[in-house]
Amino acid sequence: MNLKSLPLTLSLALAALGPIHGAHAQPSQAESPAFQGHAAETQQRSEEEERRRRALFFDAVAVEIGEPGLPCDHLARSKPQTVAGPAFVVILGRPGKDEDRLRVWIAPGAAGSDDEALRQAHDLAGRRRAGVVHDLIDMRRYLACR
Repeated sequence: MNLKSLPLTLSLALAALGPIHGAHAQPSQAESPAFQGHAAETQQRSEEEERRRRALFFDAVAVEIGEPGLPCDHLARSKPQTVAGPAFVVILGRPGKDEDRLRVWIAPGAAGSDDEALRQAHDLAGRRRAGVVHDLIDMRRYLACR
């Protein structure tokens, strides 16, 4: 091999390695299969619905009461074995006191209706903070994951 052909040989070698390297490259989190479903689900919600969902399930609150849950509504048809049953998440607070909100989790099967879940949430909040009036900020029934 002469020195004039060395750059060409190196270029061909690097070009051949490119597809091999690309085949083993890991997808980014946004491209991974686990996040593709999440991204598709997020795109189906309006901005307002997404804000409400975040406020109910994820935003910080002053007090969490009960065992936190995750919604599996989207898996109920395709993977019914992953669903623990209907549950509720309730946000209670005082007017003008956003930093003093409570999130109350009502376990799957513990309440049969919205009214019953709200009564339980008020009862649990009253035990935690006796004498404080808690208004309903938001509430949602969801299918809880196991």
